[in-house]
Amino acid sequence: MESRAYALPGQPSGGAELPDPYAAAVLRRFAACLPAALAREDRHDAAARSAAVSRARELLTEAFGLAAPSFPSHPDAEPPIRHEAFVSTLLLECAVLVVLEQGTFKDSCRRPAELLRALGRSVRESSLSSESA
Repeated sequence: MESRAYALPGQPSGGAELPDPYAAAVLRRFAACLPAALAREDRHDAAARSAAVSRARELLTEAFGLAAPSFPSHPDAEPPIRHEAFVSTLLLECAVLVVLEQGTFKDSCRRPAELLRALGRSVRESSLSSESA
């Protein structure tokens, strides 16, 4: 039987806070929602959760045009292609919920509608590049 590391729900692991307040709020929501959204066998798998949060952070960084992350990137942490749609869908859901519940972020570089469009575009482009690989 395969051994899995146990991880508790909480803040995004493995890195610094994203500099844009909206992006940071979306990533926190994503990390909080992740355990309940994952398949039962992945809920307590620290590696699967870490890979999903890393991919969400990467998508947010690209979508917001943020500076390259100051935290180490682990190529082995990339979620398998079968999880790409899951990460993208949950990330978009969290982005919409954050906007609906918290409204505009004064210090964000973009308005909420622009942010959602940018994130959607980033997710679509990422999906297309994954399919052609």
